[in-house]
Amino acid sequence: MSVKNFESNSKETKANCFEAEKSFISLGLLEMFDLLLYEVKGGDNPEIFVRINSKLQIENTIKNADNYNNTILNNVHKRHKISVEMLTYLFENEVKTVEFWNYIEEYFLGRVPQQVLERV
Repeated sequence: MSVKNFESNSKETKANCFEAEKSFISLGLLEMFDLLLYEVKGGDNPEIFVRINSKLQIENTIKNADNYNNTILNNVHKRHKISVEMLTYLFENEVKTVEFWNYIEEYFLGRVPQQVLERV
């Protein structure tokens, strides 16, 4: 199994972000089934270290990937997208400091602006 090295830079395209997101979802699924362990190390050159526990189980999972659905993982993915959109909303709208912290407080209380939810 080949592991991609994702370098962070300000010019990273949306397609690269999507590919990285798909890779992390796949790694999370495989770890959840105890098929492998992975660790992400950040810094100037982020790396992912993978340990595969069972080649046969991974092959079977890959063969039936279209039939797999995980509501917990889907929920985590949706919350991630909401978080990204929330930050985008805050910084694109250049809110004042007090308003910024009010939005943050509301976000952590589970209240997300409708404009953010519409973008997810």
